[in-house]
Amino acid sequence: MHTLFRSFSLSLSRSLALSLSLSFLPIFTPSLLLSLSLSLSLSLSLSPHTHAYTLTQHPCFLTRDLLFWQGDRIAILPGVYSESAVINVDLEIYREGDKGDVVFVSRHDTTLLVESCKVKLTEIGLCVEEGALMHHALHIDSAEVMLDGCEIFGGLYATFACGDSTLNARQTRFHSAYSFGVSILNSIAHFHDCFIFCNKEDGFNIGGGTSKVFLSYSNF
Repeated sequence: MHTLFRSFSLSLSRSLALSLSLSFLPIFTPSLLLSLSLSLSLSLSLSPHTHAYTLTQHPCFLTRDLLFWQGDRIAILPGVYSESAVINVDLEIYREGDKGDVVFVSRHDTTLLVESCKVKLTEIGLCVEEGALMHHALHIDSAEVMLDGCEIFGGLYATFACGDSTLNARQTRFHSAYSFGVSILNSIAHFHDCFIFCNKEDGFNIGGGTSKVFLSYSNF
């Protein structure tokens, strides 16, 4: 059984801080129902620009808002995390280490909504486990997102980009959506060495007069 946000570290700039809201949901196992939460301990290093955060699992339910800063780099230990997040500040989120998967799972909600910012995800999984008729694993709205070695699956669309967004995906898999694997509306998307497969409808849905999609060495 995986732990929930066992630890991560941030490198903070002194730019304007915006909030990232994380809603943590119960995780079901075959034998029992676990309600997980986070307790946050903050330790400051000698540098005024660096903060170190440690988040520890406790057997109770809690929703917590975390404050991240422009340009933070967040390392996530391998595990399955139940959450729905909204990001509106430039961030880089990546898997810590070279073993095990990092998967964010939502139920009856969009897993990750990125709004009006730039975000890079490296070796991160996003999944909608329930409520696939209304929500997406990744929703990009007026933002720029880079995916490197990720897996995006489930939801109405595995990925939905709208509002003059830009999506750059490399070695990323989009699959198991209830409708389209990737839906692009008035946005631009680049796919290199990607796989779009096992979606109930077509791999792509492209709409709006300004949409452009570029494919190289990709399969769908």
